[in-house]
Amino acid sequence: WPASSAQLETSMLLHGLFYGVLLGLLAYNLFLLSSLREKAYFWYLLYLLNMMLFMSAFDGLAWKWINASVPVQTLTIYTLMFLHCAVSTQFSRYFLHTREQFPQLDLLLRSKILLVLLAMISLPLISVDLYNNMASLFVLVSSIVLLLSGLYVWRRGFRYGSYYTLAWSLLLISMVLSTAGSLGYELPGIPYGPQWVKMGTCAEMILLSLGLADRINALKEARFHADESARQARLETRAQGRFLARMSHEIRTPLNAVLGYTSLMLRGPQLGNQHREYLEIIHRSGEHLLRVVNDVLDISK
Repeated sequence: WPASSAQLETSMLLHGLFYGVLLGLLAYNLFLLSSLREKAYFWYLLYLLNMMLFMSAFDGLAWKWINASVPVQTLTIYTLMFLHCAVSTQFSRYFLHTREQFPQLDLLLRSKILLVLLAMISLPLISVDLYNNMASLFVLVSSIVLLLSGLYVWRRGFRYGSYYTLAWSLLLISMVLSTAGSLGYELPGIPYGPQWVKMGTCAEMILLSLGLADRINALKEARFHADESARQARLETRAQGRFLARMSHEIRTPLNAVLGYTSLMLRGPQLGNQHREYLEIIHRSGEHLLRVVNDVLDISK
C-alpha cells in the first residue's frame, strides 16, 4: 500500500505538471499572438489545444465532465489523432516557411493535409476498426514526414529548422519508449508508460515555442537589415544627386561664358572664314555639352 500510494502521488504530480505546463504555454503564446498577429502562433495554439484535448481524452480526464459511451470515447480519441496530423502539418507550413522558401515541400504538406481530412471523413464508408487503425498509421507516417521536413529545412541553412527537428525527435522518442513499454520491452529501473508521451509532448511544445520566438527574432533582424540597406541606398542616391547637381552647375557656368563669347566673336565682320568655321565648331560643341549637362540636372532631380 505505501508503494502504491507513492506511485499514485507521483502520477498525480506528473499529471498536474503536464497540464500546468501546457496551460502556461497556451497563455504565453496567446499573448504573443495578440501582440504580433503572426499566423504561425495561431496554428501553434490550435496544435497545442489539439494535444491537450487528445491527452485529456486519452487519460479519461475529459470524460469526467462529458458523459459518453466507451465507443464514442474511442472514436473521439482516434478522430483527434487525425486532427493532430492535419493541424500539426498546417502549423509546420507556417513555422518552416514552406510556401515562401520551399514550394515543392509546401505542395507535399498541403497534399498530406487533404489526404488526412479525406481519411477522417471516410468513417461512414469504412468500419470503425479500420478507421482506428488508419488513425494510428497516419500519426506514425505524419510524424516521420514532419521530422524529415524539419531536417530538410535545417540542412538548407535555416536556423529555426533545428528547433523543429529536435522537438519532433523528442516526441517520437517518447512515443517509441511508451510503445516499447506497452509491448513489454523495458530497461531495468526505468518505468515505461503514458508519462513518456506527456514528457515528450511538453518538451516538444516548449522547443516549438522557443523556435517560434527565435524565428520571429530572425525575421525582425532580416527586416531591420533590409530597412537599413534601403535607407543607406536612399542616402547614397541623394548624395549622388547633390553631387551631380553641383558638378553640373560648376560646368554650366563657365560653359555659358564660352558660348556667349563665341556668339559675340561670330558677329564680328572682320572674322576670316577659317576662324569663323573654328568658332562655329566650338559653339556647336558647347551647345551639345550644355544639353548633356541639363539632362544630367534633370535626372538628378
